[in-house]
Amino acid sequence: MPNAALIRKKWLRFAPWALLIAAPLLIAGWVLPIMSVTSFWVIETEHSVIGGLRTFINEGEWLLVLIIGLFAVLFPASKVIIGIFAWIKPDRAKLLLRAANTASKWSMLDVFVIALVVMTAKSSVVADAHVGIGAWCFSAAAIASTLALYGLRRRQPGR
Repeated sequence: MPNAALIRKKWLRFAPWALLIAAPLLIAGWVLPIMSVTSFWVIETEHSVIGGLRTFINEGEWLLVLIIGLFAVLFPASKVIIGIFAWIKPDRAKLLLRAANTASKWSMLDVFVIALVVMTAKSSVVADAHVGIGAWCFSAAAIASTLALYGLRRRQPGR
């Protein structure tokens, strides 16, 4: 049986590379459909994060733009950017990593909201919804960036 400390040491060496996976997954999660809704059994529409933001901006729904922009764009992007900074300059990133770990607790909130919308639509008689590939990409990016930040934080001297 391998030594747990050895496994942890190897993981900490490879954890930052998860950022290189998280960044393109996050972008894909923003632009690919996160949800597909079929209304009246024939009309199918697909919704992405960026498309939703554009719609909310055009309709003047500024509170929704703020909430979606914050939780689906700003928090996840800041986690990846902070992680890359911490990877490049580990000696200057202790406070930023602490903040990013706090923000990562909120990064799956929009995935939860998508699940609620899909569940609600499925209970409707006239509409049906399915989770799209964008939601899976976004979820994978959130998990990868959280693991990377955890690994980067564990590498910090005097955590």
